[in-house]
Amino acid sequence: FIAVEAMANAAIPSDYVYEVINERGIKEAWPKESIERWMSTSTKVSDILPLILNAGNIKKEIFWTKFKELESLRNDIVHQKTIENGTQLDSGIFTKLMNPKIFTIVRSSIDVINYFHKIDNAHPYFPLGFGIARFKVVDIESMDQHFKKVDD
Repeated sequence: FIAVEAMANAAIPSDYVYEVINERGIKEAWPKESIERWMSTSTKVSDILPLILNAGNIKKEIFWTKFKELESLRNDIVHQKTIENGTQLDSGIFTKLMNPKIFTIVRSSIDVINYFHKIDNAHPYFPLGFGIARFKVVDIESMDQHFKKVDD
């Protein structure tokens, strides 16, 4: 989830201002710093990045509901509730973490990143090698097999 948030924050240009009409009919202007600090990651991903990157409606993607579950799980972990007069943490979070579908929920973060990566992978917010550089990651058994030792 943090990777999605970092990507979203990095993808917003420094001079970007998000304008929206609030529920009272007042026009609000949100500069990048306010977006990063005060808007939820799902709002950044569903409302702001599509405007910046000319993307479609990510909320229609199959993985979106799982991503919202991941956001909820993240919030439950970060903002744990206490029970019994504030003396014990709610252990319900462990039930969620032990559920076999947790892997599908966590995978949704990769799906979100892939969604935007497919639109335009040439931006610097994609790590080197995942964008236009197209490096191939491989396991090696021995450094000596692949690199020549240079004498001092």
